[in-house]
Amino acid sequence: MHRATDPCSQPPGEVQLARLGFDLEGKRADHAWLSYPDRSARVFVIHIFEFQGEEWNKRLRFRDILLTNKKSREKYLAVKRAAAALADGWGEYTRAKSSVVSEILANDSFDRTC
Repeated sequence: MHRATDPCSQPPGEVQLARLGFDLEGKRADHAWLSYPDRSARVFVIHIFEFQGEEWNKRLRFRDILLTNKKSREKYLAVKRAAAALADGWGEYTRAKSSVVSEILANDSFDRTC
């Protein structure tokens, strides 16, 4: 007989993915990120957020803005390409994009609850 497992008794997603060979690169209270096969040879990068938490909603809002706002999408892409060309490592690349992400989120009134 198979018993259903209580999802609350399962280890966090980042622990489960690490057991499968993903490299846990970083973790905060509401966010973890992992790469595969490892951080030096990233083929995949996975970000884990609290379901429907503040950061989850912020990331979805940013995605939706880029999908619907051509000007914001082009601006982000230009910054992303410049960061990829000039940055020395993933941390620097991420920091190079952070101001444009904040600007896009602050200046766009996209409401995904509509």
